[in-house]
Amino acid sequence: MWSQATRSSFLCPHHFVIDALSWNVFWEDFEAAYKHASRGSDIELPRQTTSFFDWAGKLRLLAATTKVQATIPQWLALPWSEVGRLPLDYPVSPAANTNQSAEMHEFCLNLRESEPIVRRNRSYQPEHVLLGALAQVLARWTNSSVVLVDSLGHGRNVVEDADLSRTVGFMLVYEPMVVRIPEGNDAVSVLASTVEQVRALPP
Repeated sequence: MWSQATRSSFLCPHHFVIDALSWNVFWEDFEAAYKHASRGSDIELPRQTTSFFDWAGKLRLLAATTKVQATIPQWLALPWSEVGRLPLDYPVSPAANTNQSAEMHEFCLNLRESEPIVRRNRSYQPEHVLLGALAQVLARWTNSSVVLVDSLGHGRNVVEDADLSRTVGFMLVYEPMVVRIPEGNDAVSVLASTVEQVRALPP
């Protein structure tokens, strides 16, 4: 959107069109095109890498490979039927459970609280600590010892024979993580169990 009064442009692409890692590429091309156009010269952009369309096609082919197909029994063997359901504010009227009726709670960890999490450790990664803590909260909320958490990744390293270094698109991937909270529910046991369960997930 162009504003003549302020002589500025406002761009607001939907997140389904561009992910966070695409912005640097987008602005680099946008700036290059603007400079060429302002000088009246032909627009020349840096080299093109694997397109989003080709990446999606490679992803479909990857899903059909023997290696990936062999992991299906492992995924199906996870305790999906034991995953607790999130409580509804309005269980009698499900349609009333909208974003408008939702509440958002945010909190921050100070340096003393976060330092042990990000400290290098051969036994666990910071995401294991956060996943275990979230699983504990969800277990109490749903009154279930088995919880489901979707892990979000950038998806650019899923397909090996693709160069996505200059590709613009929404390439995020979700990995479901089914976590069972061990008996006792103490932090050390939950962390150890979470690490074990995450590492046991199919690659």
